[in-house]
Amino acid sequence: MELAGYKKTEPCPPLREMLEYLRGIPDLVYGLYGLRSEPLRGKIGKQEREQLIESCRREGGFYAEELRRQFGGGGALTIARKAGLDVQYPQIPAGGGRVLFAEFEEPGEIRIYQDVLERAEEMMRIEGVESMFEGISIADILAAHELFHYVEMRYKDSIFTLNYRKTLWHIGRFRYTSRLASLSEIAAMSFAKSLTGLEYSPCLFDVFLVYAYNREAGGSLYHEIRSLAETYFEDCEKR
Repeated sequence: MELAGYKKTEPCPPLREMLEYLRGIPDLVYGLYGLRSEPLRGKIGKQEREQLIESCRREGGFYAEELRRQFGGGGALTIARKAGLDVQYPQIPAGGGRVLFAEFEEPGEIRIYQDVLERAEEMMRIEGVESMFEGISIADILAAHELFHYVEMRYKDSIFTLNYRKTLWHIGRFRYTSRLASLSEIAAMSFAKSLTGLEYSPCLFDVFLVYAYNREAGGSLYHEIRSLAETYFEDCEKR
């Protein structure tokens, strides 16, 4: 994940309050959050959005179980190493000038940046939220997310995220289709949740880790997710 531009919004609440709210948001809302950066989102109807998110959720869970079956128990870092991946901990991304939490590079390297782990630990201490992350390894969560991209490479001919095609237009029997890039990230979050045993979406760490670098940016993401959640809850009440 990379920290990019953001829109300034109203001031953000205390970090603990934000995290407590984010832990209670349904996965569907986080899926909608994942679709927010999809270039083709304007061509995806409401029902199709929900179907795509559910397909990504199932796909992520299926491959988490598949890797457990193949490589046994342990966290994402253990499974990654059993799968033959090289896990590195550089201090910052090569070249500098950007904030990146972790990344996967084909054919088999995961890089987790030490700078983000240090900032996260410091932020927990400053904000007094260490107890909220007891028993949780941020490095393992970041590794799980990147491990899914290895899964995509390994199963590229059959995995849903790479093989789903959205029809944009057609003339007679000819159809013009396109991949939806956001599906990979949505499924990666579901995969990471299942593999690590988190009780809530790893998307929470988008807010927390961005907040560790820039409080305004973290607050902006929080308000964006909260707005999606409130709209979703309002729609549920109308049904």
